[in-house]
Formats: sequence, structure tokens, C-alpha cells
Amino acid sequence: MSTDSKNFSVLLTLLASVILTAQSFTLKVLDAETNKHIPKARIIAHGEAFYTNDDGLALLPETIGSYEVSAPGFQRQQVQGKKEVIRLQPAYSEIEAIQITPIDFRSELEYIGKNYKKLYFSKPAVYDIVFKEKNIEDSLLYLLVVAEGELWTKSNTYNRKVGVHFIDKSLQLGFKKFNYLQFIESKKEALEKKLHPNKNRWANLLFYHELQNLISFINLKDTQFTTRLLSQDEEVQNIGFRAVGKRKNVFQGTFTYDRKDRVITHYQMEYDQASIPAYTFTDADETEHTVKRGNGNTVYEFYKKDGAYYPTFAAWQADAAITTDDRTHQYILMREVIFKKARETRKPVLENKADLNFSLWNNVASAAQSSDDILLSEEEQIFINKPYEN
Repeated sequence: MSTDSKNFSVLLTLLASVILTAQSFTLKVLDAETNKHIPKARIIAHGEAFYTNDDGLALLPETIGSYEVSAPGFQRQQVQGKKEVIRLQPAYSEIEAIQITPIDFRSELEYIGKNYKKLYFSKPAVYDIVFKEKNIEDSLLYLLVVAEGELWTKSNTYNRKVGVHFIDKSLQLGFKKFNYLQFIESKKEALEKKLHPNKNRWANLLFYHELQNLISFINLKDTQFTTRLLSQDEEVQNIGFRAVGKRKNVFQGTFTYDRKDRVITHYQMEYDQASIPAYTFTDADETEHTVKRGNGNTVYEFYKKDGAYYPTFAAWQADAAITTDDRTHQYILMREVIFKKARETRKPVLENKADLNFSLWNNVASAAQSSDDILLSEEEQIFINKPYEN
């Protein structure tokens, strides 16, 4: 490429950035008591979902009008017009949080599981999404993917009897644009060899799959399951739960439960699988790897629109120690999806459908690449600007 062509390309990129900035503004969401930023605060405007990044910042359209800002553990706030800073009040004080009451929530979980399609939006639909994946090795970020695309679900559920080999019948993913795509090649290739292909990671994007797994686990003979009422008002209850399995693996977290509609609107679960024995497998190059599972978490969030509950956020994170040739590395794998808005459709196949049998990287070529309209955290931007060297 000639120097003139390169200069012209840079000029177009800068021009697009200026136009985007003129059409958008940055909102900062803070805790009103501590003045600390609130990551993953949700903004709902005209049926479209936005989320703050890890630094509590969100990029919103100038013409946003009225919108609602919320976050778990904080009071919702209705906002009109452009604001640079929003401060959310905690939903309850520390004194109220101490007044914890044991309750029985097992039957209610089973009710939600059996009536899922009645309680949550379950028609065939395509969601406009923002997809993010981050991988970390030994505390260093080495892979970051941010992409815009579409996610199709037949009913927002997943038929486990059909199995992960036919997941396309329940869920399809298609990428339209890769906003950011940065990785350390040697690290990416090394990890891909160490990971079993696992299509369950895609099923984890559906809360139904997570809920059914939890119900199955707590109903095992040797599982100890307890729930506690953390706080409540006329509309919702905040409920804590803890499940300990036969092998001392622990699952614990919180629900936000709508008392009138009998639905879970926010779900966050952390799990500790350190007690689970390590497993060994051999990759295509005949190299043996030993995997020791660690901690992880899942998060799901919904909002009510036209009488139905739509997904707005799903996130999954897993930690593991992988030993190869007597060398052990600590890995953190993170994946999240923002469901921006939904539209019903009878069309069963996405035009840019990704093949979930293969790595994410096999689907990059089918999408455009453009760095715009996504606000990275400071850590992510540093990695994009200058990834560390081997």
C-alpha cells in the first residue's frame, strides 16, 4: 500500500471516529455512597439494552431520550436526556442486609423450570448482540475479541435430550462485525490445543440451560441446598443460595426474584470445583494435558417488555490450571453477550451463521472488521494499543 493510501485510510478512520463521537456521549455510573464506578450497570432505552464496561462507562446515542439505569443491589433510576454521571443509591443499608431469614426456595425454582416458556419470552427470535471474549494466562491478558452480530434462538431454551451435537436446533450465532480482535498468536494456539471442544459453553448463553443444571444438582441425594432471604420490598426479593455436592464442590450465589410474576430477573452464581479430581486428555499432536478445574461464575439478566421477560445479559467465566510437559499455567476464560434488542422471526437460519463445532477463529473471515461504537475498559484499551510481548 502506498503512503498516500495509508494516509487516506487513517483519515477515514479518524473521520469515522469524529462522526461517532458527535452522535454519542459517554455516561458514567457511580455508587452514590462510595462514589466508586459500577461495572455492568444496565441502561434500557426504547427496548434496547446497553451496559457499562468494567470502568463503569457506557457509550449512548445523543438522541436517547428517556431511559432507565439499574444494577444489582441498587435502586433503579429513571433518567431524561443526556447525563454525564448517574449515581445509583444502594437498594438497602448494611443494617437491613444483616437481617437474613432462611426460606425454602427449592419448589419455586422447580416451578420456574417447569413453566419457563410461560414466564419468559420464548418465541423464535433474533437478537442483536455484542459478544466479548477474553482469555488470560498467568494474570496476563492475551486474547480479546469484541464483535457485533446476531443470536437466534428457537424458544430461549435448550433441549438437553437432543444433545450438544445438535445445538443449532436451539441456538445459532452469527458475526457481522469484529470491532476488536487482538491476541498473542502463540498463546492462542497453545490454549486451543489444551481445550476440549465443548459446545456446552454456547448452551451456557441460555439461562434455561443453567437453571436446569442447577435444579438437577440440588435434587441429587447427597446435595445440601439452602436459601436465605437477604432483602425484599413490595416487588422483589433478593435471595442467596448455597449448594454443596457429594464431592464438596460448592455452588453459591444470588437471585433477584419478582414476587408478582414469579420470575428470576437477575441470577449470579459462583462455583468452586477445586475438590473435583483433575482429568487428562491427549490432543491431536499426541501431547498430554492435565486439567484441574478451579473457580468460575455465571450471570444472567432479564427485563420486562410488553408483558414478557427478555434476556439482556449472559456471562460465563471459568478458571483452570493446565499442566503440559511438567509446566503448569493458570488460565481464566471469559465470555459475555449483551442482548441489545430482539425481533421475532420464523427464519430458522442466520445468514452469517457461525459453525459452533469449530473454534471462534474459523468464523472471523465471514465478518467485517471495524473499531467503532464499542467502549473498552482502560485495561482492554492498553492491550489493544500494545499487547505484551512473549
